[in-house]
Amino acid sequence: MHRKSEHTRESDLQYYERRYYNHLKDGYYRLKISGSTYRCPFCNNKDYYSLSVLLRHASRITGDSRETIKESAKHSALQRYIGKDKSPAVKATCKDKLPALSVSIDKDSSHNVNIAENQSPNEIVAGDELFVWPWMVILANNVTTFDPKSGKRVGKKHNEIKEELLLKGFQPVKVTALWNHNGQTPFAIVEFGKEWDGFHNAMMLERRFQADHCGKKDYLNLRQQDRGDRLFGWMARGDDYNNVRDIFGKHLRDNGDLKTVSGKEAEDDRKAKKLVFGLANTLMLKNREYEQTASKYHEASQYLTKVMVEKEEMVEHFNNEIRKIRQDERNYLENLFKDHEKARLRLEARRNELMSREKDLQKRKADNHNERTKLYHDKKKNEMAIAEQQKADEQMMHLAEEHKKAKEKFHKKIHELERGLFFLKTWYPVLGPNWREDLMQNKHWNWKLNS
Repeated sequence: MHRKSEHTRESDLQYYERRYYNHLKDGYYRLKISGSTYRCPFCNNKDYYSLSVLLRHASRITGDSRETIKESAKHSALQRYIGKDKSPAVKATCKDKLPALSVSIDKDSSHNVNIAENQSPNEIVAGDELFVWPWMVILANNVTTFDPKSGKRVGKKHNEIKEELLLKGFQPVKVTALWNHNGQTPFAIVEFGKEWDGFHNAMMLERRFQADHCGKKDYLNLRQQDRGDRLFGWMARGDDYNNVRDIFGKHLRDNGDLKTVSGKEAEDDRKAKKLVFGLANTLMLKNREYEQTASKYHEASQYLTKVMVEKEEMVEHFNNEIRKIRQDERNYLENLFKDHEKARLRLEARRNELMSREKDLQKRKADNHNERTKLYHDKKKNEMAIAEQQKADEQMMHLAEEHKKAKEKFHKKIHELERGLFFLKTWYPVLGPNWREDLMQNKHWNWKLNS
């Protein structure tokens, strides 16, 4: 429960960092695997020859945003452990520098790596020693034999050498077998790229050759017949670069430059500062562009809001007018139907009255000719009135048809107004604030705006 409450109070990064830091202090993880070799307890795939190199590795992983929170916390704890508890001198001298390496050769010509952790960069050989960049390792004594088919000497091909190095845990970028007019020479060049990982990889390969007594000094001290079929190798340095006797010197001069470790670090620092400066300027320009765009957007938004308010007022006024017209139309039709119904009732009553009189006359069997004539004329008048009523009905239907056409005309006018409003809303940024005056000059739109 106590652990759980602590985890809720802290962020995941802080929690894991504190946890792994305590594990390192308690000795759960081992950094030193031999007298001069260290290994990251959380990676286990690469050896380092000083605490300062291991510290640089932990700093790189911690600052990499692509790593998970747990991996960043592990290496942050490792960085804190090395800097505070393991070696204060490493933290002081190697915070921003590549670890300095020096090679000492004992009396038995066996090569041992000594870590110069407490020396300044100017006192360390690796800091000022010239290396070939991109980092390269020279392979020598690649045994060649005469090939009767081609008439030239051949040995291990570059892809075979590369596969062997990969199987041994190294990461070469490219292997180039060197040739001359007689065929393949005993030399090959292994390139490890331009990054610091390639430098460490090349140094590890050189240490491997030295540990197997197949380094540069062993190669030079042994006669050709004593070398056997062993492969010798060493990291390309200034003397190899300037070598005009062996074929690998020309290849190094054609494909690389000489740089010191401190010089390469200074160059990387300059590039990083230049990049940061350029990004800062770009960010400042983008901020200015953003502010200008935001200002223009604010102005356009205010004007658009004003146009929308005007549009709402126009629509509201138009809707009120339409409602008024429709109400007047309904009132007129209602009155027309009422008058028509009254006239129909009157005529029906009159017809019933005349029919009643006719029946009375028939019952009485009136022989009065005048009375019959009068009755006949009344019937004619009644028929004429009915015909007039039918005409009135037809006129009413005609008025209803005209009303329908007028209604369609109003709907069409509404649609045209809506299109005009949509046009103003869409093309405002192009038309600008003087859109009404510009459009008034266009005869095609004059009648629409005036209407």
